[in-house]
Amino acid sequence: IGKIEAEKVDLQIASVNLKQLLENIIDSFEYRIQENNNEIHLTIDKNLPELVKCDNVRLSQVLINFIGNSIKFTKKAKIRLGIEILDQIDKSVNLRFSVRDNGPGIPKNKHARIFENFSQLDEKNNIDYQGTGLGLSIAKNLVELFDSKINLESEIGKGSEFSFDVILDVDTTTQIVPTPIKSESKA
Repeated sequence: IGKIEAEKVDLQIASVNLKQLLENIIDSFEYRIQENNNEIHLTIDKNLPELVKCDNVRLSQVLINFIGNSIKFTKKAKIRLGIEILDQIDKSVNLRFSVRDNGPGIPKNKHARIFENFSQLDEKNNIDYQGTGLGLSIAKNLVELFDSKINLESEIGKGSEFSFDVILDVDTTTQIVPTPIKSESKA
């Protein structure tokens, strides 16, 4: 957080396959998803470009935080990670990333507070939910590096949706090399 607030963090732009990135993020949560009997579904806009230019590490950190919170605060729930195209102009694409769950929800009067450093919804009853209260604060700062902001829609008993929009350049120059299929030799 100190580095971000001191403006010492820059985005490291690289060519990224967003579909593969999102699938890898979901795979990294497999054990935790099963542990709480949750389900996670990936929804990807069918027109998503194969490659875009972005900071995949910072983008992953934000999405991992959102998914991690959904898993942490929901049991036997459905979580959806989605990416949709809002607009495509020339060689840029405006994308919305979202994580929705049908968990307990967040009271409207706490929406702004949860993005503050060291903030947790209910400290006295937070025994089951270990954490520092920095995750959403860091996510908020990282999303701001993408010139965006986090949108939160949540209601008690109806779940939560965290989303943000980013404009990324489409990578039309990188050649995608298919991974060769290894043939099995029989001895």
